[in-house]
Amino acid sequence: MTMMAAKRSLRLARAAISSAKLNPRPRTLSSESGGGSSSTIDWKASLREQLRNSSSEQSSSVSIYRVPVTMRQVEPSAYTPNLVSIGPYHRGATHLMETGDQLKWRFVSRLFRSNRVELDPVFDALESMEDKARSCYADDVKIDGEFVRTMLLDGCFVIELLRELEKYGFRNGSPMIQKWMLPNLRRDLIMLENQLPLPVLQMLFRLTEGGKGSEDSYRDSLLKLALRFFSPLLQRESPEVSPKLKGGKVQETHHHFLDFFRSRILPREAIEAEALHAPLPRRIPEPHRHCHQEPNMIRSVKELAKARMFVGKRKNNRPLDVQSDGNRLVIPPIYLEDGRGTLFRNMVAFEQCHGGCKPQVTAYVFFLNGLINCEEDVALLTRKGIIHHTLGSNREAADLVNALTKEVVGGDTRESYLQRVLVVANSYMSTTYAVMGAPLVDKYFGNWVMALSTLGFCIYEAPSFMARVRDLTETFDDDNE
Repeated sequence: MTMMAAKRSLRLARAAISSAKLNPRPRTLSSESGGGSSSTIDWKASLREQLRNSSSEQSSSVSIYRVPVTMRQVEPSAYTPNLVSIGPYHRGATHLMETGDQLKWRFVSRLFRSNRVELDPVFDALESMEDKARSCYADDVKIDGEFVRTMLLDGCFVIELLRELEKYGFRNGSPMIQKWMLPNLRRDLIMLENQLPLPVLQMLFRLTEGGKGSEDSYRDSLLKLALRFFSPLLQRESPEVSPKLKGGKVQETHHHFLDFFRSRILPREAIEAEALHAPLPRRIPEPHRHCHQEPNMIRSVKELAKARMFVGKRKNNRPLDVQSDGNRLVIPPIYLEDGRGTLFRNMVAFEQCHGGCKPQVTAYVFFLNGLINCEEDVALLTRKGIIHHTLGSNREAADLVNALTKEVVGGDTRESYLQRVLVVANSYMSTTYAVMGAPLVDKYFGNWVMALSTLGFCIYEAPSFMARVRDLTETFDDDNE
């Protein structure tokens, strides 16, 4: 039983006590003789039972959470499935039942009616791991008779969906999946509240595939399919699925698809540090170690350009692998669209709730928020090939980025891979050249028209300047004589 249930019980107990104080029963002979009232005995017994069954700490296996209310209020649609519910949190939602439930049943019926898979062994296997699956959810799941059925229906649907798209193409749809459904399904299946425990999916994938291969081979096959399914959210493909870390000594573990996809877009060093439960290697160059600039802040693109910092596109790297070296800041391409906001928001929500991961994506969205203050910043990044968006205007793209950090706690980058990037960038921004020299260069040589004007003025004034120097020299010589 969760702490929320215990808190509800305590509130009920307090209400009962208040009610008893406001409406005291007439004292009877039995109560005066030392016997307590039956209502007092009842609530005390209930309270003891609640406290006995409640845990003071959340289980370490929890990985699927309700999105914090404050974050949900900023953009509710980013956390609520639009087509299908997966798992218990949105099960039975009326707006999902007509299309989503029918779609799920079509896939599951095809799986078991084809005589390819026996229902009983799959159901029995799910029953045997019910407690383990329940422990992955932060909220107490109150569907005792339906939990295994939900895992079976939703898990088999997800697996058959991936197999269907592998056959017909992950970008083109299939006879059972219309094209308009694909972006909605990707968006729904990446949401934090719409996740299934990965061990459940791995077990279903193995049993419905024949169960003859190794656990590792089935896991990697499932994750490859998942990666191909979700990659269009970032407009790229990645060959990496679940590599060994630190020379093969450590194997990554993933809780669900959202956690897995998060691990594929972060720099490798950040994932290695999390897998090893170790701090990130700082590797801050000696000249930058005493930078006194605010370590969590990055200037806007417009300010960086005025300080003559080169901002460019980084190719062939993981999507969040930002690097800084002296006066250079290189950023992998960013694809902004409606679904992209959903992806980032749910990853940030996961980091806000889950103690086992560091605020890596959270630090990245704060980094973007600092880079982009207005539509001019978006325009500059677009010209450099860093930002690509399908929104109506650069203003809308800037608003989307700035909204990602609303009601989010954790702008501190000291625990993230971006600390080195910000220290190096801010160290350059505090140099004399960046503060004084670069603005002068920008003022007089900012574009070719200004440069020609400045050069023409210098050429025009050069004879007068030389004449003044000559006069001063002659005057100085005469004084010496």
